[in-house]
Amino acid sequence: MTRSLTSARLPVLIIALFAVVVAGAAGAGILAQGPDTVPAGTRDGHVTFAMPEGWVADDCTMPQPDCVRVAPPDASPDTGVVVLVMTHDPNAPEGDPSLLVFTDLFGAEPPGVDKRTVDGRQAIRIERDELLATDMLMVLLDEQGSRVGVSCEGDRDLVGTGCEIVMDSLKITWP
Repeated sequence: MTRSLTSARLPVLIIALFAVVVAGAAGAGILAQGPDTVPAGTRDGHVTFAMPEGWVADDCTMPQPDCVRVAPPDASPDTGVVVLVMTHDPNAPEGDPSLLVFTDLFGAEPPGVDKRTVDGRQAIRIERDELLATDMLMVLLDEQGSRVGVSCEGDRDLVGTGCEIVMDSLKITWP
């Protein structure tokens, strides 16, 4: 009699354990999603991204259709995430030294530098340190050197999560 009672309880225990595991995984998934986001982008439409809900999107200091600054409300003007499309200037002097970061000229990347792809394009991420005051991401758009730059400026505690959300959600539409 004991044996049949135990064998009858075993499927119930397995189902109950499975339900607890599923509920825990679902709860962890909800918690791992992070803050709610809203869409944003440059006015010219070349770059779109998500920003934390409640943040505001403004023109950059020098308003232009290919630059936007997103930040928490009431953040100081030097705190936020700036997204800027930098198009190749055919009249500029030959050789843009900022493009060297996309080459293997320096061999192995130093700490805090990570080569990656963003929306299928070559990119490099540079984390702030004692010498660099911002977290940066630069995405190469074309062979001429046009690129998108993302710069996370100011208080890292205030903009850190928003910075990651913007960088991780970039979508690029380029001719």
